[in-house]
Amino acid sequence: MSWAIEKKGYSQRRACTLIGMEPKTYRYASTRSDDAPVRARLRSLVGERR
Repeated sequence: MSWAIEKKGYSQRRACTLIGMEPKTYRYASTRSDDAPVRARLRSLVGERR
């Protein structure tokens, strides 16, 4: 997607249309917080209690 915008000079809307993606989906930025410590704890619990 970025290739078509940067190298070919297509607009974001045009590039999204070509691959069948909504422009909103391309622009989406997650606001979820980092949950690495929780994931690490869950992995350690799984290792203990199989």
